Amino acid sequence: MPLVRKLAWDARKGIRVVIFSVVFFGTLPTWAGSIIDLPIRRGGTVSYQAGSHHHVLRGTGIDLGRLVFGNGISSVIPILMGRLAFTTGVFTGSNAGWSMGPGGSFSVSGCVDVNHDHHCDKGDFRGQLMTGSFLTSELVNENGKEVLEAQLVVHLAPQLAALLDLSHLSSKGELELVLLRVKGNCPGLRYTVQRGFLEDFPTVPEPASIVLLGASLAALGATRVVRSLM
Repeated sequence: MPLVRKLAWDARKGIRVVIFSVVFFGTLPTWAGSIIDLPIRRGGTVSYQAGSHHHVLRGTGIDLGRLVFGNGISSVIPILMGRLAFTTGVFTGSNAGWSMGPGGSFSVSGCVDVNHDHHCDKGDFRGQLMTGSFLTSELVNENGKEVLEAQLVVHLAPQLAALLDLSHLSSKGELELVLLRVKGNCPGLRYTVQRGFLEDFPTVPEPASIVLLGASLAALGATRVVRSLM
């Protein structure tokens, strides 16, 4: 009888370890596939556009020089003539910063220089690399600098996804631009882009809650078995 109790005690300890491990590791974020990162260089403008029915921020000629992608080990591919252009959703109000609602659009165009020969030729992909729209966007002041922060819906061009061997075409993303206000006689508000990034985050394939539910049911069944041995 003492041997049976010892085995039951050891089994219960093992179950606790399994539950802890599943809870800890199962709740860590696991991304499906690669993450695309487009570092933004100095160049391009962002301006405040006031219309009769809406007010938006519009970006043009924003310079992109490379594409970084990969899950674990990153790869870097130059982008020739890379440009980002966008129009945010409509201005909704101001508190700590200017807030814009959902909508608008953005596009990234250029030539993905796959063979790194500094020419857009056969084997490279040229055109619209990605498009999408804004979920939220806000222009805030951080440490004396104007920063545009936005959440996006991103759609990759099928040719680009195939070129990078990516399985996803649509996902969520993030855009951040550090801006410098242009002073002078220019009408309205106008900024030059200092730096920033655009990132594409593939969605999680399976919520951690499903994993935890399965683990809990398995642990419950194992506990009943152990109790029946005592």
